[in-house]
Amino acid sequence: LADAADEPGALPLLQETMRLLWPKMQHRMLSYHAYETLSDGSARDGKASCSGLAVAIAMKADATLAALTQAEQAIARRIFLRLIQFGEGRADTRRQQPMSALRAAGDAPGEFERTLEHLTKHRLLTRSGADEGVGPSVDIAHEALITGWSRLQVWVEERREAEQVRRRLENKTAEWVRLGRGSGGLLDEAELPEAERWLASPDVADLGYDEALPAFVQASQQAIEAAAQADKAARQRELAQERALVEQQTRSAERMRRALLGLAAVLLVAVVAGLFAWTQGRKAQILAAQEAAARQEAEARRFEAENARLATIAQLLLVQAPQQQASLNDEGGALMARQAFLFSAAGSRPLKAQVDNVLRTAVGKPYFSPVLRRQSTPSVAISPDGTKLASTHTDPPQVLVWDLTQPGTQPVSLTGYPAYEMLPGASGPAGRLHALTFSPNGKTLVAANVDGAIGQWDLERPHAPFVELPRLKGGVWSAAYSPDGHWLAMGSKRDDAFAIWDLDRADAGPTLVNDPQPARPGSGPSMASEGGVPVAFSPDSTTLATGSLNGTVRLWRSEDLTKPIASFSGHKGSMLALEF
Repeated sequence: LADAADEPGALPLLQETMRLLWPKMQHRMLSYHAYETLSDGSARDGKASCSGLAVAIAMKADATLAALTQAEQAIARRIFLRLIQFGEGRADTRRQQPMSALRAAGDAPGEFERTLEHLTKHRLLTRSGADEGVGPSVDIAHEALITGWSRLQVWVEERREAEQVRRRLENKTAEWVRLGRGSGGLLDEAELPEAERWLASPDVADLGYDEALPAFVQASQQAIEAAAQADKAARQRELAQERALVEQQTRSAERMRRALLGLAAVLLVAVVAGLFAWTQGRKAQILAAQEAAARQEAEARRFEAENARLATIAQLLLVQAPQQQASLNDEGGALMARQAFLFSAAGSRPLKAQVDNVLRTAVGKPYFSPVLRRQSTPSVAISPDGTKLASTHTDPPQVLVWDLTQPGTQPVSLTGYPAYEMLPGASGPAGRLHALTFSPNGKTLVAANVDGAIGQWDLERPHAPFVELPRLKGGVWSAAYSPDGHWLAMGSKRDDAFAIWDLDRADAGPTLVNDPQPARPGSGPSMASEGGVPVAFSPDSTTLATGSLNGTVRLWRSEDLTKPIASFSGHKGSMLALEF
């Protein structure tokens, strides 16, 4: 009982011992002497005797092993060797292992399970851990099997070193698998030969190996070979670079030698050529300076002629301006005086004093501006090139265009006039042409009524019928072309909105854009008062500014009118005009 204490599966061991002692019973009693006789029988070949329990276990183990086939005995030998913890200067002990760690690649189907079941059934091995949610663990049933079973001792003596190598390789293989079977954890050049020798040895058949070990060794071989190839390629590149450097130095030395040989002759030729080139360069500089002076003189004469031409036109306008005033056409006289000033400024000969006298004379007269007041002129516009002046009149309805390059001529009355409507509650027609603008090239004029009617004239054919654009429901207060001629925008008179045309797609019609925080519909200024939604484009045509009936100025991207890019507040009520 003392020998079997604290051992798992003690009862079967005791049972086997009692079976061996049964024939030695005397007078229905088993003596201690008979038990010691069992152990004495094991003391031979110079080895210390084992306990009777160990002898019984060894005999039981031999009988159990003999009942297995040759293949199953090989599996049993492998299992027992894997369950022993080799002592380093100490006695070997048991080594509990998961059942999965006892398998080997190449086991025939069912042989491992039958062998393990046979050894467990005959109490040489014990299994545990199945109730803990993990795979069962396997252990040797009694330390006495290690110390008293001679067959197992022979196995350990023969395979100790090979089994230790197998365990090292198994641990390294498991680490490589854990790292993802990549380049991490591979064998190095010192470890690989040991693994290759072990796989090629007879120990593989007896001890078995993990199914991932061959792939692990192959991956290590490939990695080492790849590293060797990379080192070889690097050495070859270094040798090639060294050879190229030597060749380059050789060529450089040869070129230097040749250069030195020809330097003396070249220096002489260079001195002569340099003197000749300096002489020719000096001549070229003198010739270039003469040509530049001639060009400057010609430019000065051209500039003087242009100044004289502009001054002549300005003088002619100043002569005709008083004549217009004398015939009570003070507006024509004032316009001629203004245009005379522009021509004189362009020619660098400002006639400020003469222009000032004409303008003061016109303004000082009590009947100045009788035509504009009498005809009710809501809007005027000057073409971008300054050669045309347009004005709108409502009494009678008409659009007049003056040619400012021909002072004294009568204005052209454009054919047609956008129709207007009588608005409910209005005391008179709402057809004032307040919006008036020239296209950037000065060839087109657009005018619009405050009730939404829009007309367009081709100034190269002023007597041709005008083109009527789609009417805007909220009326029109302002109109503006973008400087690049791509867009035409109009601001509403009564509603907080504006319309914009893409002139490259004129057939698509206008796009109506409402203010993001509009005033109440129809809350704009009355038809008889000034104000509405003004519009203006930036000089680069990329930005459109609009006013709101509630006093807010908004900036929009011409290409994207989904929302304003900036807003400015400060005005109270509607605005009259905007300008960049």
